[in-house]
Formats: sequence, structure tokens, C-alpha cells
Amino acid sequence: MTYVTGGNGRYAASTVPAPGTIATPDTVPPRTRVAPRKVYESQQRSLAGVYVPQGMKPVWEDDRLNPQRAHQTFEGKARMEVMWTNTVPRRLIDRRTDGDVIHKYPGLQTPFTSFEDQRAAGVRVATQGRVLSDPQTVRRGTTVTRTATAQSAGNTTVSTRSAPEAVPSASHRYAQAGIFADAEQGKAAAQKIARSGLPARRGTLTRDGRELTLVLAGPFQTQTQLDRGVARLQGLGFSNVKLRK
Repeated sequence: MTYVTGGNGRYAASTVPAPGTIATPDTVPPRTRVAPRKVYESQQRSLAGVYVPQGMKPVWEDDRLNPQRAHQTFEGKARMEVMWTNTVPRRLIDRRTDGDVIHKYPGLQTPFTSFEDQRAAGVRVATQGRVLSDPQTVRRGTTVTRTATAQSAGNTTVSTRSAPEAVPSASHRYAQAGIFADAEQGKAAAQKIARSGLPARRGTLTRDGRELTLVLAGPFQTQTQLDRGVARLQGLGFSNVKLRK
């Protein structure tokens, strides 16, 4: 990416790179507009020596000659790289990897692809409303400690840290809260689940020629999470909870 112009003006001039320099999300302030290098260089060439003479005005005002076309921010680019699938249940995937990234957006609901858009639409959830980083795997090795005293030189004490017990994985990934004939009722149910802090999903299915709304909680990774999720759904008034793979 190539830097184009400054952001919202809250940053000192020394922190803003000169136009035309290489930009990454870590080297420019938030909301900085950037563009692909080839686009930026082409725009600069096309604008060289072009101006509107005094007393004249542009022929077109419909944005076809917009010198900022294709300019973007890294935040906006990240929003476009995630999308909801039309499957049941819905999945939030990263277009670049086709991997499920819903775990990074706790509380995000369809059709929104960012917490900013969701808040702007008036949807409130019980989560913090921010994107989480991918979990990191930490390898724990054995710790060997050697101690020697004046009375027992050469004696060795070996301390080993036992590996943590494996956490049972969930027997089912989702808990079905209900199937609704009224789409608005299904939407309200999903919002109620999300406000309680559980991840909620909506999907559609056809039964006897009718389109129904399926509302799920999940996905759950461990059996403990699944059991707690079922208990919370029942506490919210969803008495006919069913488990789904």
C-alpha cells in the first residue's frame, strides 16, 4: 500500500509519512487513506499539468474523474475481507483464507461485518464490541532445577511440571434455541441471546414450502461451554433447546 493523505488531524506532523511512501497498518495512524502503489502512481501521472482554467468549471461532476478513487483505509479494507455465508448456521469467514473468524468477533450479528456498523444501527450486545486477536499456542516444556549444597554436593533435584489435563471437547457445537415462522421474532430471539453474552446465529430453512428462521447459540469449543450455554438459554426462556453439530 502507498500512503495518500492524512487522517483526522489528531497526530503530529512528524508521525504522518510523506505521500507516496510505503504504508502498513503498523506504520500509519488510524483512518489514514492509502491506495495500491500502481493506482496512486497512475493517478499522479494523469493529474500532472491538469487544472481548471480561471472562469471555467469541470465538465463532469459525477465522480468519474475523482482523483481519490480506490483510496481506502486499512480499517475499511479489513471490513471488506470478512463476509457472512448463506449456510445454516451462518459463518463469518475471512475471504483471503476461507477460514471461520467468528471467534474474533464475539457478539457480532448478521448482516454486519464490523462492530462500528452494528453500533451505528442501534444494535447493542453484552460483549466489549471489539475484534480479538487469534489465540497463540504456547508450548510448555519440563523445568529441570539442579541444587547443590555444601553438605550434599552433586545431589540433583529434578522438578517436572505436569502437562495440563485435556479439556473435553463439546459433544455438539451449537444449541438450537428455536425455529420461528416469523422472521422478526427470530431476529428478536437472536438479539436477546447476543445481549446475554452468548454468540448467536440466525439462518433460514424451508419446511413444507414455508421459509423459517433458525436461531442458534454457539459455536462452543468445550463441553463446559456447551452445558453453560444450554443452561443460559433455558434461563432466557428457551425451554425446547436442542443440540446440533
